[in-house]
Amino acid sequence: MARPRLRSVVLALGAAVAMAAVLILAGIGSRKLFETKSTPRVPGPARVSRALFPKADPGRFRVTGVQGVVECVQDGRTYALQPGDFLSLQDIIRTAAQARVLVRRGGTEIEVLQNLEIRVEALAEQTAKFSVLSGDGNVSASVEGNEETLAIAADATESVNVGPSRWVVARAPSGQVAVAVSEGQVHFKAQGQAVTIEPGTESVAAPGRPPSPPREFPDDLLLSVIWPETPPTKDTAKIQGTARPSSQVVINGRKVEVNADGTFSAEIPLKLGANAVHVREQDIQGRHKAVTGTVKREASAPALEVKKEELWAP
Repeated sequence: MARPRLRSVVLALGAAVAMAAVLILAGIGSRKLFETKSTPRVPGPARVSRALFPKADPGRFRVTGVQGVVECVQDGRTYALQPGDFLSLQDIIRTAAQARVLVRRGGTEIEVLQNLEIRVEALAEQTAKFSVLSGDGNVSASVEGNEETLAIAADATESVNVGPSRWVVARAPSGQVAVAVSEGQVHFKAQGQAVTIEPGTESVAAPGRPPSPPREFPDDLLLSVIWPETPPTKDTAKIQGTARPSSQVVINGRKVEVNADGTFSAEIPLKLGANAVHVREQDIQGRHKAVTGTVKREASAPALEVKKEELWAP
């Protein structure tokens, strides 16, 4: 009878030891788990698919359309902008290549095209201001209400509607800004001077210069190309021409800036033989014109090596 009782005692002690070990291990694992959860994490660069934008507010601009990659920098964090989002004061919108975004508040609408960075500068009940910070592209603005005012600032310029208006602001990489009006009136200011742009006219402000007198849009686009007079022998050639100062010119896929006087020039690479050159213009109204030509590069003549030798050897 003693052996079964002893065996029971041994089994009971073994079970107690096993249970204690399990409890110790569980305590250690639980402590490690909670320590891991309580350890502060250093946040990395934030680029999430959905932003915590403010709730619906008639005083804020609402995103009504997005095409391509459009980001919004809000409180130091970068978000992917989506239709339905509301913008806050000082939010920065960035549009990538081939992207565009449409925002609206009441009767005021803004379309930001590709390769631009624009900030919500000021918001009030009937007024708003956006600032173009960088990039090379167009911002289209439309105001429907009589009491609504919208200002578009770019570099040292500002355009403001006078009543219901439609206009486009085009910024070049150099800081040159052009404003074209299709409906209503727009005040265009730069360097302490202002002009009033009427429908069908445009004005250009070169960096550090006041706005030019408004000029009417031509019925046909002005695009003139000056080709090299003699066949080049080098691996590059200069293509020159004239276009509207507010237009964008692209030569063989490369964007070329048009100066305030309407001239442009670019060096293009050449291969031996015939080289096709495509020059394309898009004006501030969205109209297109293209000119195609051929530049033939000829092989350079071999260099003559002069050797001094005695004609008559002794």
